Amino acid sequence: MIICTHARTGATKYALDKAEELDLPCYGELSPAYLQGFGKGPGIKAIIHETKFQPVLSSEEFTSCIEKHDDKVLLVNKSGYLLGPIADVIILRKDLLASLLSFCNLLSRLNSSTPETILFYTTLVFQDCLGMITYCYGTEQQLNLKWFEDLYPKHEQNLESIDSKLLPVYTRFLSELVGGSDAMEKIECLTKLY
Repeated sequence: MIICTHARTGATKYALDKAEELDLPCYGELSPAYLQGFGKGPGIKAIIHETKFQPVLSSEEFTSCIEKHDDKVLLVNKSGYLLGPIADVIILRKDLLASLLSFCNLLSRLNSSTPETILFYTTLVFQDCLGMITYCYGTEQQLNLKWFEDLYPKHEQNLESIDSKLLPVYTRFLSELVGGSDAMEKIECLTKLY
């Protein structure tokens, strides 16, 4: 099973829940950042993410996940739009600003992250968001598209790791970033279809 998304959509939890439901192994986020040959230790996601889940994969496991994914649950949230046509599930968020602020909050858990670094990486995440949204908007293929807000209706936004002086700065920057694109118009159209 391939779950395509962008960052901060609850897809890691969804993948873990699906793996348990289907009695399949969950390999987490399929990313070279979680290869055994990349750095030391479990990787940053296993440390700062809410689920504390992200296996480190061998080269063989990584390749196997790409070539044969029927017998496992995989999460693709970097350039997930490239696998959109073969995704079993796509997860998006209606509130894109909340998703981006959630990513800022995640990075803020690392005390070494500067505001410039956080906004730089969040801008890259926005590009993935826009790519995923644009694919879903433009394809004629029927999608199994799920919304974060429908999957987790009782979710309360947690921004406690963001310095209170920086929250308005991040909000203003990201609001301008999102507002300078057509992402919200595409999301509005998609909410009428799915």
